[in-house]
Amino acid sequence: MSTNATPILAVPMTDESMATLTDWLLRSLIPTVLDATDLARSADQLCQLAPISPRRLSRPRSLRRHEDLVGRVISTVEMRLQQASGSGRSDTAADVHPLPDDVLNLAAEIGGMVADRGSSIGALANRLLILSVILAGTNCSTRTTSELRTRVDESYCSVLSHLWQNGFGVELRMKEKG
Repeated sequence: MSTNATPILAVPMTDESMATLTDWLLRSLIPTVLDATDLARSADQLCQLAPISPRRLSRPRSLRRHEDLVGRVISTVEMRLQQASGSGRSDTAADVHPLPDDVLNLAAEIGGMVADRGSSIGALANRLLILSVILAGTNCSTRTTSELRTRVDESYCSVLSHLWQNGFGVELRMKEKG
């Protein structure tokens, strides 16, 4: 039996699920990518931020410390990218994608939804993720693309499993291909 459908997990965007996904993006996914670019100190700083809760998301001012740190890490990553391009170490294959498209799409969705609530933390986190992915795709990376992708997949599956098991109303649906 074959089908033209793909199973997907549908997560209702409640305050709790949005906070969980934003926290995962900022304190798990991005540090995983940063760690692969030899920016372990920046990764550790992000991991040490206070967890993002529904209450924090509803009060954008309470995320200022998060925004400040993400801004500083963005500057660090941009500086590393400039150093890599200046030293000729920025050779990347055009078809190398260190992160699965599903993860990048989810990060973009999170950024947009959090921005709709009046906080820039989602957009900043998404920008940091993209810059970190670019840095990971250069010869500055301390891990192979395969190793990074495996760690990202593990993180992604972990947050989906958490949402599934903890009463967030996650549903399995079939999406038609094409």
